[in-house]
Formats: sequence, structure tokens, C-alpha cells
Amino acid sequence: MKHLPVFTLALLITAGSLQAQEAPQPPPEPPPPPPPVQALAPLAPVQALTPAKAERPLSATGTVEIHLFSGSIKLIGWEETRVEVSGRVGGGVDNLLIDGGEDRVVINVKPDGETYGLPEAALEVRLPSKGRVLVEIINGSIKTEGLAGRVNLESVNGSINVSGVPREAEISAVNGTITLKGDGSMEEGTLETVSGDISVRMDIRPGTSLEISTVSGSIDLQIPKESGVEFEAETFSGNIEYELGPQPEGSGTFMPSQEWSFTLGDGGAYVSLSTFSGSIRIREL
Repeated sequence: MKHLPVFTLALLITAGSLQAQEAPQPPPEPPPPPPPVQALAPLAPVQALTPAKAERPLSATGTVEIHLFSGSIKLIGWEETRVEVSGRVGGGVDNLLIDGGEDRVVINVKPDGETYGLPEAALEVRLPSKGRVLVEIINGSIKTEGLAGRVNLESVNGSINVSGVPREAEISAVNGTITLKGDGSMEEGTLETVSGDISVRMDIRPGTSLEISTVSGSIDLQIPKESGVEFEAETFSGNIEYELGPQPEGSGTFMPSQEWSFTLGDGGAYVSLSTFSGSIRIREL
């Protein structure tokens, strides 16, 4: 038998391989059909608010605490020695919880057990006007009328509106405005926001101590021109407008900051106004 040279044999093998590659290939099988589209599960029903009403006895100087996740709270001071709660509550009247006795009443709204929704309510609470009030709400607004005692109001996301001047006030909002308007003067007050304007209109009397501050927002203070006040006002990025007399001389440690320290009348009261980004306006009531 005559053997082919190795080189020739390699060429024949290569040619055969190329012919095999050039041979027509059967068409690919079609992909399997997609699975049938299934209907989406229905969304959880929107939480319904059910009318609710309850009351408890409370002394004239008793304390009312309210804790709410979402909704609105309106507080009204009256001369009766009891607390009356009315409004609408998510999930039914059983979700409105009221505990305590004649010296302290605590109001809560629990989550809706059917939809597992977060607790929500729109409440109106009437309480002794000279009592103490503590309110905490995460997402919602607070309004008060005729409260003359001590108030502590906190909102994370929502506005706070106070009509009437309490004796003492601690009011704070992370993202929301604060408004306080009324006749009379308070003994001590602290109002602060992270992001939101603050507006105050009230009398200032000897002995009053008021501190107003915001990180991002403007401050508007209206007081009688004849008041006696020692002022400290500071803004890092904004203007200070004074409309109760000649423009006080101010100083700024770093431009464009402004810092003022001055006295209106005979003094006797103390007011501190501070904002990082925003204007300050002091004008006549």
C-alpha cells in the first residue's frame, strides 16, 4: 500500500472538515411559548376612617398625651374638667385607645388589624384649658385653640398652628411650618424647625423668655412696639429686617452672616432668633 505524504494527508483532513462545516444545518427549534400571564393580586383596600367618640374625667391641671402616626389633631381648651375625643379612626372605634385617670389621660391609635395599615386618625380633643398637653405625630398636622397651660407639640412631617398663647410652649417640627398667634404673653417658649418657616405674633412682657430657631426657613416676629426686649438675632445666609425703630448695628463673623444684639425699650424680656438659611423679620403688631 502506498502511503500519502503527511502534508497531503493533513490537507485532505482539513478540506473534509471545512466541507462538514459548510454543510447546511437544520433550523433551530423555536423557543417554548411563554407561560400564561397571571392576574395580579388585588391591592390592599384603602384604610377607611370610622367615626369615634369617647370621654374621660380630667382635673383642671391634668395632662393629656396623644401619640399618632398619621392624620391630624385639633386641640381645643375649655373650662370643663373632662377630656372629650371625637373624630374618625382607621380600622374602627376599637383602634382608639384611651387610658389613664383624672390626673393623666393617654390617647393612642393602634394599627388596623384587617389591612395591617399604619395607624391613622383625624381627632378633635377638648380638654381643660389650663392643663398640660403632650402631642407627638409622625405624619400630620397639629392645631390648637385656647390652650393656656403648658404645651409640648412635635411633628416630624406636618405643620403646627397654635391659636392663643400658652403659658409655656415647646414646639418643634422637622419638616413643616410653625405658626403661633394670639393675645397675651408666655413665660417661656422654644420654637424650632429643621425645614420650615416660623411665624409668631403675640405680646412680650417683662420676664418672657422666647427662643426661635430654624435650619432652613425664615422667622417672622410681630410684637407691640412699646415692648421691652433684649434681642439676639443671627442668620448665616439671609437678611435681618427690623421695623420697630432705628436699624441696630450688627456684625458678622463670616460673610454673609449677620449677628445683632440690641435692646428695645427698657428690656426685661429676652428673645433669641436664629436661622442658618433664611431671613429674620421683626415688626410691629
